[in-house]
Amino acid sequence: MPEATNPMRKKWFRNYVIVMTAAIAILLVLLFAKEPADTPKETVETEGIPANTVTADISAKTGLRETAGEALEMVSEADTPSQDGVYLIRDSRSRGRGGFESIFTCVPEYGKELSIRIKNNGSSGIIIANVIRGSHEYGYVDVKAGQSITRTFHMADGSGISGEWKVYLTTQDGHETDLNIAAEQH
Repeated sequence: MPEATNPMRKKWFRNYVIVMTAAIAILLVLLFAKEPADTPKETVETEGIPANTVTADISAKTGLRETAGEALEMVSEADTPSQDGVYLIRDSRSRGRGGFESIFTCVPEYGKELSIRIKNNGSSGIIIANVIRGSHEYGYVDVKAGQSITRTFHMADGSGISGEWKVYLTTQDGHETDLNIAAEQH
């Protein structure tokens, strides 16, 4: 009889070791993947801008917005495309509800400047535009009805623009939108 239970004990022990090893591995992943509780988080509560969106002041001297995302931003009223760069979002028109979102990757060889042009073709309502590089949000900018803006980015160190970028356009009140969007690296 002891010989019959011996294979059962070995099988049970092997299963026990496998389950315990898996449990320890999961606990280690959870332990090291979790962000420490004492990590400071920056939040800004501003009218029209959701919390956890970090924004920086625009310098009156240079017109640049300095941010922690290794890039400088300049917001302007210009709407003239350069025509000499690589289009990451070809001049597109979007109509309807629900906003607009596009993700693209910039490589330094394509140029040192990223220009994102947004035009609100609507007769009323405000479109809010956010640009994100990696996990860094550059903040929301209002585009009033009939208005165009260009958000231009330069790398702080003067190198070519790089990284994964996301352009997100929406409204605060859910009104129907009519907009043009283009993104060009040159």
